[in-house]
Amino acid sequence: MSSQRLLTFILAAIPRLLSQQDRDPTSLSYGSFDRDFWQYKIRDFSSAILQQSSLTLALLYTHNFPGNPYFRNKKIKEWAKASLFFLTKIQLADGSFNEYYPNEHSYPATSFNLYSGTKVYQLLKLDQPLLLKSFLKSAQWLKDHQETEALNQSAASIPGFYRLLKLTKQPWLKKHLVRQLDWLLAQQTNEGWFREYGGLDAGYLSTTLEFLADYWQETKDKNVWQAIEKTVNVLQYLIHPDGTIGGQYTSRHTTYLCLGGLSIITSKLSLAQAILQKVIAAPSPFWESLDDRYLTHNLFHSLLTAHIVLPTKLTASGRLPCENNHLHYFSEAGILTHKTDNYYLVVGAKKGGVLYFWQNNKPFCANLGWEIYLPNGQVATTNWLSSWKINFENQELKLSGYFMQPSVRKPTASYHLLLRLGSFLLGNHLIKFLKKNLIFQAKTTPIFFERKIKLDKKVQINDDIQSSYPISKIFPAGNFSKRHISSSHFAQPMDFLTPNQPIFKNIKTVKWVKFLP
Repeated sequence: MSSQRLLTFILAAIPRLLSQQDRDPTSLSYGSFDRDFWQYKIRDFSSAILQQSSLTLALLYTHNFPGNPYFRNKKIKEWAKASLFFLTKIQLADGSFNEYYPNEHSYPATSFNLYSGTKVYQLLKLDQPLLLKSFLKSAQWLKDHQETEALNQSAASIPGFYRLLKLTKQPWLKKHLVRQLDWLLAQQTNEGWFREYGGLDAGYLSTTLEFLADYWQETKDKNVWQAIEKTVNVLQYLIHPDGTIGGQYTSRHTTYLCLGGLSIITSKLSLAQAILQKVIAAPSPFWESLDDRYLTHNLFHSLLTAHIVLPTKLTASGRLPCENNHLHYFSEAGILTHKTDNYYLVVGAKKGGVLYFWQNNKPFCANLGWEIYLPNGQVATTNWLSSWKINFENQELKLSGYFMQPSVRKPTASYHLLLRLGSFLLGNHLIKFLKKNLIFQAKTTPIFFERKIKLDKKVQINDDIQSSYPISKIFPAGNFSKRHISSSHFAQPMDFLTPNQPIFKNIKTVKWVKFLP
């Protein structure tokens, strides 16, 4: 398997990436990568998170790999620098940045840009006091703030702090770097994953890995390497027979991998190479479904890093769990994977028993639980990260709980007006409110749900739904979570499968049994 497949995509997409940037040096927004802001003018601020594309340009400028027409191209260097200088113009007074709304003081926009900005500065061998001053302001803000729900964002600051320490030699940076690194490593669970909105997530775990691998590459820190090994050991179970990744059974239902971190460690960890082989050779590689925002965000420079670091051809390096018969249950994460001669199964117990099923290495079934219409017209679902009662023994996974009614917000003019007013008055404190309402909040309904999954030559699913009043409609949940995660809902092969569950109307009790395959 060759990384040439990555290169083909990268080179074809570079013009698309450059079209996101304002490249007119006479423009007031010169350097902005937010086309919605500078070109379409449908937003009145530039989302700082998109400025990470400066790292993609810096990598193109400094690496002379075969087929790279941008190596040592002066325009590419100018545009990478313009991106950094534009950041200094939109940086808030306290050193942070905005991502989704004005006066946001976004942790990820600040931590990710410290990472990419200092790396660009290093790659291009810049000598710009204004940029260093901006980096230091960001670092000072990050020192006084912490992200505890999405640990990939905290991880981003670690290689950023390290590079800034090398550039400025300021003692306080070293002190905080040690504290931040120790704190992050202590957050790794006994199973080996880092928390993302209450659980294990594939895409964001690979993002955390990318930052740890970058830091390890610079320092060879033994404690970080141990964390990397544990992380990769978890990631291998989230790769599917068709090369797809993750999905609705994980906490943030992402379906991509940051390949840069895995590529850095392939020479020392063959398991990382096995993951890369499977994912890059996938019939429908994840990068083909990414939108412009997340390519511009961090995934483009991750893909490019992978191509630069990987050898021209990857040799055979062992088999993944999806290729070997096994049964593994992550009790803390609530994720079960099972491979037999006949099928491959993955179940998210903490997401209401959602499951994906493959036969002959092809998608066969995506059972995402059930949804119902409540008397108030709202939708309730079983596909929700909730406090399910879970038990796994004797080859049977049993879970029970209640349908959840997620908080759903339709964008309206009044909603955005309130958002702007709230951001003006509350700033960073508004983020906690938004996360609670858009990501975590859901009402527990009185409608009971129980699912039993029996593992044998066939997989038997037994569902039991109990309501005290007739439910107007019970129908299969689609491959789309009601939980708001911006980096999800990219098109996947499982999306095209027809649900194997029936629709029930005006009924109080459902007992449904299904055998797979």
